Amino acid sequence: MDIGIYKNLRPKYLIFVIINGMRRYFTNIQFRRGGGVISGILFILGLKKEIKIDIKRLGEVNFCNTNNQRKLCSFIFNKPLKNISSQGIENIKQLIECIDEDIITINGVSFNNSGGVFIQLLFEVFIWEEYYLDECLESEKTVIDVGANIGDSSLYFANKGYTVFGFEPISEVYSIATENINLNPELKDNVTLINKAVSCKKGKIKIYKNPENSGGHSGYGSNNEYNYDEFDLVETTTLGNIINEYNIDPYALKIDCEGCEVDIIMNSDLSDFKIIYFEHHNFLTGINHEILVNKLKSEGFMIVGENKFNKQVDTILMRNNFK
Repeated sequence: MDIGIYKNLRPKYLIFVIINGMRRYFTNIQFRRGGGVISGILFILGLKKEIKIDIKRLGEVNFCNTNNQRKLCSFIFNKPLKNISSQGIENIKQLIECIDEDIITINGVSFNNSGGVFIQLLFEVFIWEEYYLDECLESEKTVIDVGANIGDSSLYFANKGYTVFGFEPISEVYSIATENINLNPELKDNVTLINKAVSCKKGKIKIYKNPENSGGHSGYGSNNEYNYDEFDLVETTTLGNIINEYNIDPYALKIDCEGCEVDIIMNSDLSDFKIIYFEHHNFLTGINHEILVNKLKSEGFMIVGENKFNKQVDTILMRNNFK
């Protein structure tokens, strides 16, 4: 059995992943073709190298025995496709076509294909659309993107018509983000990428580096079960300094920085923003996300959406009633 991406999971979690994956699989498969069901099960178990399977809302799809194809297959079955927008479904179809190419283009946005976790990022941002909020978003506004990672979210916002200021503190990840932004000349002028972390005060902090996930680098890496050893000492800035330095009229704030959301939300006045997206990481910080939500509610925000990915992490979308 091919269990490469699950090899570090504890047995009880591995069993949960397998059962949950099978449940999702049967939710998305077209039962009118029984052979497809059997082939899909064998492919998931690593007992079949190629399959042609009929998937709800996608039609017949061919999967081959490559790492990217297997990861793509697992992500397709991670959530019921009935909950994905029409544009998200179209984005899956585009991703299927180019998943093994050097350059992946999805909804008109291009990326260098680095495989692995990169595919998960595309699913979160362009297919599950964790930053989509229908009636609230207005084009030609500014988004501050805290935790730009490889540029996926910054390019998503830019493709919607926003001006984006993205902050990514890890130099090698910042370089990848820069390359991806340069692949999109029509969007490049809408994105300013800054190699800094965002905090409640200026200075320097240690960011511990997750060796398996560019989006998993965290200031909390030394005091949790992962206990990362390698770190970068990075420069920090504040939202106040960002707004003043770049003359920004605050509109939307996206925070996905593996724990720093606590520092930013609890120690900053965010009432000038209209929209806030933040991903909380209770398992890293030990801080219940309700504390962060209540702080934002005290500044006029209310929850208007929530995208839950697992028991530990989800993205909460909040809108300011007074803006």
